[in-house]
Amino acid sequence: MLNGPLATLGEGSTVSGLTTWSEDNLEAVRKGWILTGETITELAQRIARHPDNASRLSAELLQKSITHFNRAAQSGFDEQFDRDPSTLEPIAQAPFYAMPVSIDVPHMGAGLKTDRNKQVLRWDNTPIEGLYAAGETAPVSQFVHDRGGHLSECLVFGRHVGRIAAAIPKRGRQ
Repeated sequence: MLNGPLATLGEGSTVSGLTTWSEDNLEAVRKGWILTGETITELAQRIARHPDNASRLSAELLQKSITHFNRAAQSGFDEQFDRDPSTLEPIAQAPFYAMPVSIDVPHMGAGLKTDRNKQVLRWDNTPIEGLYAAGETAPVSQFVHDRGGHLSECLVFGRHVGRIAAAIPKRGRQ
């Protein structure tokens, strides 16, 4: 908790200037933004009650994850996520902390211009035959990039484009 603030609310943040994040994070604990527990089970119970959890995390699963992480910290090798060994420190001393994290901080971005079917357009707004784009490459909200939220666009429009592409008659080699 004393290594510095857990959140950055600088340039590009949707909450920049709307909240203060203390250096020691204790204000966020008081406000309930950071959950605490004296045991892993207690922390897991608080996480389970959090509305963002939606019953996805149990005390058993959290303990299993921490056991796996602690083994990686002791060996100095994280086979699961390939973390830098200098960032591996066992999770063993109470209190324990958790914080809901969401991807919702926009910053400037751009992409290819497309029509409503996500077909890429030339500079004169005519479609390029057979060229489609979805997700971060051609975001619905041009010049707003939300650090991962375009994944949902990619899935939705990727499926849409896939259907269009599958309906295009085959040409050339058979």
